Amino acid sequence: MSGREVTGEAAGEIRRLVPDIETLARRLADVDYLVDEGLATSMFLSLRLPQPLLLEGEAGVGKTEAAKSLALVLETPLIRLQCYEGIDAAEALYEWNYPRQLLSIRLAESQGSTLGEEELFGPDYLIRRPLLRALEHPGPRPAVLLIDEIDRADDDFEAFLLELLAEASVTIPEIGTIRATHPPVIVLTSNRTRDLHDAVKRRCLYHRIAYPTLQREVEIVRRRVKGSSETLAVQVANAVSRMRSSDVQKPPGVAEAIDWLAALNLLGIEHLDAGTIDAPVFGVETIELDLPTLAGTLTRLLRDRGVPITPGRSADFARALTLVRPVARRQLYWTARAVFVSDPAQVDAFDAVFFSVFGNRPAGDDVVPEDVPTVASPSDDRPASEHKTSPRDANEPEPRAGFAATAPNGRDDDEAAEVEVPLALASSEELLRSKSFDTLEPYELAQLFRLMTRLELATPLRRTRRYEKGHHGERIDLRRTLRASLRTGGDPIRLARRRRRIVRRRLVLLCDISGSMEPYARAYLQFLTCAAGSGPNAEAFVFATRLTRVTRALASRNPERAIQRAAAAAPDWSSGTRIGDALREFNDRHGRRGMARGAVVVILSDGWERGDPLLVGREMQRLARLAHRIVWVNPRVGAGAFSVQAGGMVAALPHCDAFVSGHSFEALGEVVEAIGASSWQRSTSWTAPGVEERQEDEPWASATPVPGSSVGMPSGHGPSRGNTTPGWVTDE
Repeated sequence: MSGREVTGEAAGEIRRLVPDIETLARRLADVDYLVDEGLATSMFLSLRLPQPLLLEGEAGVGKTEAAKSLALVLETPLIRLQCYEGIDAAEALYEWNYPRQLLSIRLAESQGSTLGEEELFGPDYLIRRPLLRALEHPGPRPAVLLIDEIDRADDDFEAFLLELLAEASVTIPEIGTIRATHPPVIVLTSNRTRDLHDAVKRRCLYHRIAYPTLQREVEIVRRRVKGSSETLAVQVANAVSRMRSSDVQKPPGVAEAIDWLAALNLLGIEHLDAGTIDAPVFGVETIELDLPTLAGTLTRLLRDRGVPITPGRSADFARALTLVRPVARRQLYWTARAVFVSDPAQVDAFDAVFFSVFGNRPAGDDVVPEDVPTVASPSDDRPASEHKTSPRDANEPEPRAGFAATAPNGRDDDEAAEVEVPLALASSEELLRSKSFDTLEPYELAQLFRLMTRLELATPLRRTRRYEKGHHGERIDLRRTLRASLRTGGDPIRLARRRRRIVRRRLVLLCDISGSMEPYARAYLQFLTCAAGSGPNAEAFVFATRLTRVTRALASRNPERAIQRAAAAAPDWSSGTRIGDALREFNDRHGRRGMARGAVVVILSDGWERGDPLLVGREMQRLARLAHRIVWVNPRVGAGAFSVQAGGMVAALPHCDAFVSGHSFEALGEVVEAIGASSWQRSTSWTAPGVEERQEDEPWASATPVPGSSVGMPSGHGPSRGNTTPGWVTDE
């Protein structure tokens, strides 16, 4: 990080304006930007270490305003780069002034002289874009460079920024490397429409801006809308908070609340019919720490828990402790989190390590704003006598993953501190991974959902017929080339190229919720919820005696409400099974209209069919002609002596590309692998787990289950498509 070291007059100016965290928070409040302790700590460390600051959060929570307010505090210009899909160095860093170069060449020719290459490609002909202007800012204080919505840019642009983020320098081929005299204060914002590359995250401090509490939002909107009444501001903030907790596709942010209050104030409206909500109070407990021992212990434990900690991060944390000098556990929490955490998925592991080192989380302490949601499974119709109770009391709230449980009934913290949370959580999670879904209890289903959110469902890539611009595309984009030539006097100096757009294939899931699948359907419905949220090209269906589309029901931002809505949308829950009728309805209404064409289709069913198995075979054959790959997930495959004897399963098997078991969370790893594999090796025969391989292959003479018939197939492989077995007939 030596390339970003601020020295001389610029460093003195920053120390004068921002000597500590409290001064920074006060100066930000003076420009009407209110920060909590976590954001103030992250911004302070970004100025003093110095390192780029990556701000993530929902749209409208104040990420862009943070950079604007920081520029006002430092009394320095704000240079903004708005990212978009396809942005490149010409729009972000520099571009040569081709019209001026052509005029200079023609002027030199008319005068009988020539222009050398060094003169033609010099600073006089360079058009400076935002990144270059930020690097060349003369001072005395560094400029604030805002790289807004970096998640909208391409991976190539992220790689292009690495040199700037690490060394505060850029390389122009015709000129060389340009280093900043006063390295800019870099703020990157992301709405997390996609994950950023790890190389970018490692070079930045990280902070996620959550929605403010009710009282804080009231104060924010009143500062932004001068002259507004406190009563109206409270009602607007309360209404916006209710809308965020409801099932809306785009929840309103703080910016929308400010605009709403300004509109009401302009229209002369003084009252809204809405109640107020009390926000929890933030408690603080001050402790004394041995800072050198703290740095070594925390770094080692975080690395053991899987958080990527480099030696550079450890050094940054040691420097941050000397700058902040935390006197409270909350201040220490935000300091460590700003340095070590670079992704929301790492928050749970960080919290578990932090509170295991510094004691249990006190009751009412709301250190972490983004709590992990828990979900409730669909209604369980089993008799009360068959229910097993949770090890915790029924009225006791479930502790957040990674946090030590607080002592009930007001017991002191010393007694509660005896619980070794990391060891207990690791053991419980280990058991839950291998536990079969049909033996899970209701409280374990909530824990299972948190594990399922870690699964990455990524379908194979495919080329579309549409084109996009690409620097190394195989085709010349004539339209863009001619349009760009207008700036160079009609001469096409630079050839624009295009390439075929590459996207991921559609993912379609069909889940059996009949009576035979009822023990597994509760867990599979949570799997469908995670899959539906994996991207816009995911579709989810459930079926028993009829087919029900639940994609929109599972698209809710609240996982608990999504599962409840999906369960309520299926009137045939835990009824009979008609796989053939469900597949025929899917092929007629959705498959042949494009939903299944080139898609990865996942069917979660045990294959028991009340109807005609021949219908299952015919519809699977139709589906196989449309889909890129068919993955059949049968939870019964996990049994030791499993063999394919169900009529529906026997009829569907020849058209499956992969036949896997999904009876536990560990087994779902095979499902994810089958979904995302770029190529899949299919096999016509295999041996079931725990059963000795037969010497002779068994012919499939009929789709009707026959006692003793067996088609062994190990998890992860499937038969070749088509009627390849002698005597196998699917037509009536």
